[in-house]
Amino acid sequence: MNAVKPTRTMVRIEEVKEELLRIANETGGTISPKKIVEIARDEKNPLHDYFVWDDIIAGEKYRLNQASFLIRRIKIDIVRPIGETKEIEIKPIRQFFSPSSLRDKNGDGSYVRIEDILSDKDLKADLLATAKKELIALKMKYKDLSELSKVWEAIESL
Repeated sequence: MNAVKPTRTMVRIEEVKEELLRIANETGGTISPKKIVEIARDEKNPLHDYFVWDDIIAGEKYRLNQASFLIRRIKIDIVRPIGETKEIEIKPIRQFFSPSSLRDKNGDGSYVRIEDILSDKDLKADLLATAKKELIALKMKYKDLSELSKVWEAIESL
């Protein structure tokens, strides 16, 4: 069986993932773009090169967006059995989510590991409510596409 040789991009993403998880572990499982930018200012930090530090090109708000992008990009593999067979399905999902209760009035917020959300009744309910709000917003955007009427009915039934 041929092993996949990791590319430079794959190695860098793993490095980013490790650093974000390290930060999350130090902060009780929650990270924020503001904290990521603060830590990434150190030129020796592995996240430093992912940001534009020239204020003429990009200001602090832009760097916060860059940090949010990095956080959302990290995935974990979910392994599930397929029916009653011996086969399994491996599906990559986002590692960090931002429940609405952790967002401020500007929509900026902290991110939490999915494992922590799923083990906390309130965070899980908040994430489900956030997902429903986002689905309703999507429905409003595309409500005139009759081909999606069954999707909109399913959303309404939640």
